[in-house]
Amino acid sequence: MTDAARNGADAGGSRSPHLPLWRRLTRSPWFHLILAFVVMAGVLNFVAKPYYVPSGSMEQTLLVGVMATFFGLLGGLILGTLAGAFSGWVDSVIMRVVDVMLSIPS
Repeated sequence: MTDAARNGADAGGSRSPHLPLWRRLTRSPWFHLILAFVVMAGVLNFVAKPYYVPSGSMEQTLLVGVMATFFGLLGGLILGTLAGAFSGWVDSVIMRVVDVMLSIPS
């Protein structure tokens, strides 16, 4: 008698049909999809919803903050690219302009 026959597996080497139900369910891709939806619903209800009402009144403030960050990042990217591409006196001028802008209190 072979080892496969002694262990109850078929000759094809496929999975044993005697797995517990919870093992068969957790191997299914549908189980993972349903679990992902349950987790997303829990996050929306218990994490995002308490912040929804206060953030509705702060919409304009958040928009101004995001726009200021975006334009500051865009300006820094352009000035940094110019300073890196044209070293020498161009880099020195850009550095001095940025130093003057940083010395102004906000």
